[in-house]
Amino acid sequence: MKKILLLIALLMLGFSTVTQADDYIGLMNQMFSCNSVYSEETMRQSIQSGPNPIPYTGSVSFDGPKRRVVMKDLNVIMDGISFLYNHLSDSLVLEIHGSCRVQLASPTPAIMSGSNLRIVCVDGGSFKFVYGGSLAATTGVISMEKNSSLIFEDGSFIFEKPSPTAITFKGDYEPNTPPGPVSSQFTISKIAPKSLVFKNCSVSLDAVSYSVVGLKGYIGFLDCDITSPESYTIDSNGYLVESDGTTPVSKLTISPCVHFDAGGLWYKGKNDGTVCVTFQNPFAPRYSSLGSSLTVPSSVKRKNKTYSVSEVGVNAFSGCSSLQSVSLPSSIKSIGSFGFYQCTNLKSMTLPGKLESISTGAFLSCTGMTTLTIPASVNDIGNMAFRNCGNLAKIYSHIVDPTKVNYTKPAMIFQGVNKSTCILYVPKGKIWIYSETDPWSDFTRFSEIQAAGGDLNGDGKVNVSDVTVLINMILGIVPMNQSVADVNGDGKVNVSDVTAIINMILA
Repeated sequence: MKKILLLIALLMLGFSTVTQADDYIGLMNQMFSCNSVYSEETMRQSIQSGPNPIPYTGSVSFDGPKRRVVMKDLNVIMDGISFLYNHLSDSLVLEIHGSCRVQLASPTPAIMSGSNLRIVCVDGGSFKFVYGGSLAATTGVISMEKNSSLIFEDGSFIFEKPSPTAITFKGDYEPNTPPGPVSSQFTISKIAPKSLVFKNCSVSLDAVSYSVVGLKGYIGFLDCDITSPESYTIDSNGYLVESDGTTPVSKLTISPCVHFDAGGLWYKGKNDGTVCVTFQNPFAPRYSSLGSSLTVPSSVKRKNKTYSVSEVGVNAFSGCSSLQSVSLPSSIKSIGSFGFYQCTNLKSMTLPGKLESISTGAFLSCTGMTTLTIPASVNDIGNMAFRNCGNLAKIYSHIVDPTKVNYTKPAMIFQGVNKSTCILYVPKGKIWIYSETDPWSDFTRFSEIQAAGGDLNGDGKVNVSDVTVLINMILGIVPMNQSVADVNGDGKVNVSDVTAIINMILA
């Protein structure tokens, strides 16, 4: 009887030992302890033997103490089980070498994780998930539990047909505060719980419907090139998104999505292949150390690729009260909403010669501005564009036909400007049409812009910028202003006038 009781006690002790085993991972229907190191050969013997063998090509190894799974040229088809289950108390790194491919042959999550899962592609490797069938709406190709974060870093990640949901987050965690600046938030060791982060990646998500569901944290794109035909919602700044945790995030096409810093300024990619100048991220402080002078370049380089700077982005320099002067390149075609909102010490503004659009509130409450020059190329002026610019004393408008400009809420564009004292300078012979066209008709003091010896853009100087304006007029790129373009006074506008300006500059 004592022997039987002792045997039972030993069995119970053994059972207790098993149930309290150390952390483990489940990989292709096999469990591996985090106290051990498994070679490629040991992993193959375990995975390809037993009642449910999983054949695959390539290799897999696992270093338990280092929490690292290494895959090389892996090609595997999964049927009815999860590809990877992370039961670690800390993060697991999935390291990819070469081209690795995981194909799901039945509706099952490809990855389940109870803690951070970091996927790193090495030496240009790529990790592809392929699924040919359909998934239940409550599951995803990647299913993250508890307060997990999913981090893709360095490489190419491809999801093919993960309908209807590619990634599912489970749990009720919701951060109390937004993440900090990119420089600290998107350090791998500082990722907030319940986050999805792509860092230095090329990402392709081909989802039939929704790609991410149940995420109350944040989706971050840091220095990425992204093609997402039907994937993530990104906020108006193109950087982060937050969902309500119950509704799937909406779809949006992003191509390309680049966001990087160069020369002290941040830039964001546009669909036409150019970039707009912007700021770091919506939760970081806006520019606080620009000084009194700002020069935006016409182009910037990133990863051996040159991008033309075509736009001042939404809210790009709003609140930069230290700015006194701004120089924008001729490549700028639009100024986004509230681009220079509350730049209260900006004294004068000469808008670039090819500018087409001035968006809502672009210079709202620039209370220190006294002089404004608008080029002939502008064809769209938004609501409140120059509202509350109460110190404006001179406006030089080179727009030849103001009736052809699109105005959003004309009465609000110059609201707060003293129209009885501010002098509006317009092209020769155009006072009558300005005086009958809103929003210009409320001004009471008009004057004609004289042909000022080659100063075609009205900035008070004769330089190469005026040569550019004249050439663009001759080529028909910007509207012709005969009164200022006829530099030599012969009644014609041609290359002789270009020569005349060049001679003035050389003199």
